[in-house]
Order: sequence, then structure tokens, then C-alpha cells
Amino acid sequence: MQVFGFHLATVDLRQSSDQHEAVLAELMAGARIEADYAAMPEEAKVALLLGLLNDARSLQVRGAVYSERTRGELAIFEAAREGRALYGHAAIRHCIISHTETVSDLLEVLVLQKEAGLLQGTLDTDARCDLIVVPLFETITDLRQAATIMREFYALPGVLPLVLRSGADQYCEQDVMLGYSDSNKDGGFFTSNWELYRAETALVELFEPLKREHGLTLRLFHGRGGTVGRGGGPSYQAILAQPPGTVNGQIRLTEQGEVIASKYANPEIGWRNLETLVAATLEATLLPPKRHAPKLFLDTADTLSQLSMAAYRRLVYETPGFADYFFAATPIREIAELNIGSRPASRKATRAIEDLRAIPWGFSWGQCRVALPGWYGFGSAVEGFLGTRPSCARSASRCCSACMRSGRSSARCCPTSTWCWPRATWRSRRATWSWCRTSAPRRRSSRPSRPNGSAPMPCWPPSPASRAGWPAMRRWRARSSTACPTSIR
Repeated sequence: MQVFGFHLATVDLRQSSDQHEAVLAELMAGARIEADYAAMPEEAKVALLLGLLNDARSLQVRGAVYSERTRGELAIFEAAREGRALYGHAAIRHCIISHTETVSDLLEVLVLQKEAGLLQGTLDTDARCDLIVVPLFETITDLRQAATIMREFYALPGVLPLVLRSGADQYCEQDVMLGYSDSNKDGGFFTSNWELYRAETALVELFEPLKREHGLTLRLFHGRGGTVGRGGGPSYQAILAQPPGTVNGQIRLTEQGEVIASKYANPEIGWRNLETLVAATLEATLLPPKRHAPKLFLDTADTLSQLSMAAYRRLVYETPGFADYFFAATPIREIAELNIGSRPASRKATRAIEDLRAIPWGFSWGQCRVALPGWYGFGSAVEGFLGTRPSCARSASRCCSACMRSGRSSARCCPTSTWCWPRATWRSRRATWSWCRTSAPRRRSSRPSRPNGSAPMPCWPPSPASRAGWPAMRRWRARSSTACPTSIR
């Protein structure tokens, strides 16, 4: 009973921020408070939401008929209140906000909790919120703004005392969820991992004075997927590669459905995976790195990230005909018709890559054995760095190798990227190219030529100049394979 209570497992609520905005816009229009809430500027939204949180009156009008979406969202929060009353407060503790982009996205959930009776009191008094508001930062832009958004959120009058009084009774914590899939689709593999690292470091710096002065603890929630393109890979290395101060004896991460069977179907393997997670958490907490990553490594990684993202976006979002190639070479249409997901494959009824969701995007590339989200852009970044900065390439290489041998920072990026290379061999790419029946991309590029070895080409369309960086990449991979422990798969 002390461990599981009456609820057995804690459940999280999760919804997109645009859905919360649409519900509040309808409630405000019905209450004659604001006719077009969605069109308001961010500063006006924050001021209006703070005023509603300082007003104990409800936004719902008795006898009014609301849309199905509004009724459904309000019913979810009411069901959460009833579930907590029936099974205990630990049954539902968090409300995750997907696509958190502004401070108003966080305040909107507080207002909706007030409408369902999950927030008692007002901000100017002793208000208490039952559900912890958890922002989910997914895109590259959102990750870069994560610390700024949280800093502005806590600077609002009455918000920090509300957070300190909310959540569990034993301790005060703030969960922040980080998305791996959308950031990978947005900027490529290396840039996604680097921006995640920078966001975690910035959040730790923000919460250090909050923990020291108010006892508010940061807990990062890693939304990792099963494939490398979605942040997958050995959890042991991933936990050890976290920036200093981000673990502190606890860590949350997702185990996606595609890896549940391989990790936990067999009891012995399941125990070993749990032991690996516990061991990595203890090691990261008790044996943290003696010093932060050197400035040379940070500058090198930042340069590689910029070059990698430029190469990735130049291919995926700026190459004419690439969308046609993607839809012809991958089974994305068949995946979209499968009734196995909670959401459609695309946000809109278009063929635009921007509207495609990250999970079917990565899954489609894996089915044609190209695995583009797991490696593309990294080789071009290394090639560009070695070509433009030959004077500092040797010292930067030594610095990065030292960081990888320590099992920190860059160890999360390089080995997992190299694991995708054997799958995306020259033969699989050539077979995919031959099978693809779109003519526009083929007219603009030559037949795929085999590079040195069978590693994937860092540029698209392939060119002989793109082969220069791969010997250095293979040497980097050889160093990393001895530095990082092998995970139990």
C-alpha cells in the first residue's frame, strides 16, 4: 500500500497547447470577456489569464452549449479530479502541455484546472494547484527558449508560491519534458542532441537558485523514442551523457511501445534493463564529472550543430522534389492508413514535410532502410568543419575524443549515429533509388555512386567531394566504441 496505494501506477494528462487555447477562446467568447482570444498578442494574453486566475468566478455560463472539443477537454479535467478523489492524489499528478511555445500556454492550463475544481483559491491568496503543469519543449526553437519561458513564468506575480504549494506533499518539484522526435525532424540528429544538451544546461542554471532559496527541484522528463532518429539507443550512455546537475538521483524517460517487447518481455532481460537504468542514475549522481565540458568542445559542437542543421534543412526543406522522393521511396501512405496511432500521420491534408508528424516520418525512413533521421547532416558537418578550420581541427579532435572517452556529452551523439550507417548502406540506397519512380529528383541528380566503404553519403545528391570526411568519422567511431560500455539489448 505504501508503494502502490490504490492507483497502482501514476497517470499523466497530455494535450497540445493549441487545443487548450481553442477551449479557452470559446469559453471567453461565451462569457463576453474576449471575442477573439487567439488573436491577442502574448503580453495581453498573459495579463488576461493572470486576471482570470485572480478571479474566483467560473468562465462557464450556465445553460450555454459548447462545442464537442470544449466539452471533451473540460470532461478530462473533471475526470482527473474525480480520479484523484477516488484513488488518491498520486493517481494523476502531471498535466503535460505539448508544443509549449509561450508563457500563456502554461497559464491556460492553470485556468482550465480552475474551471474543473483542480485549482483552489486565487493567485493573490493561498492558491493551490492539484496537477503539476509540465511544459513539453519539442522543436529546435522551443528548446532554445525553454529556460527563458520558465524564467518568465516564475517571475509572474503569485506563480512561484503557487508552484511551491502544489504537487506532492513530501517534496516540491517541477518537471520539464524535452522532445526528441520533433527536434530531430526540425533540425537533424546532431543539432537535436546538441540543442537538448544546451536546454538542459540552461534549465539547471535557472533552477539552482530556486532550489537553494525555495527548495524547488528540477526533474527532466526525456521523451525518447525507440529508434536513433527519435533519441533511442542505450539508456546507460544516454543517462551518463546528461549535463552535470540534471540527474541528481532521479530521471524520467519514456519507454516506447516498439521497444517494450525487446526490453521487458523476458523477465531476466527486463530486470537487467531496470538494473542498467538504476546503475546509470546512481553513477551520474554519485560520480559526476569533475568539471564541465571545456570551452573548446562547446565551441566545436556548436559549429558542428550549425553546419549539420544547414545541411539537413537544405535537403529536407529546400531541395525541390524531395517530398516527392520521400512519398515514393517510403511506405508513408500505407503507414498513414494503419489504425495503430492516436493521431493522424499529418497535421493537415497536404504532402508538405512540415505538416508530417515526427513519428511516422522516422518510421517511414526505417522501413526503407535509409534511416535518414539517424545520421544525415553529421558527416557534412564534420567535412565542413575540417575544411574551413584546418588550423584548429587537430586540437578540437583531441578535445572531443577526450570528452567521448569520459563517457559524457558527445558520447550520446557519435556512437548512436554510427549505428545507423550499416543499415543505410550503399546497396539499400541504390535499391531504393531504383525502385523510386519519381522522375523529377532523378533528373536533378546522378545515379548514386558508392563512397569509400559502405557508409552513407553525407550529402544529397552524392558527390565525390562528400567522401573526404568519412575516414575521420571512422576513426571517431573506433575511439567511441572502446569508450562507451555495451548495453544489454
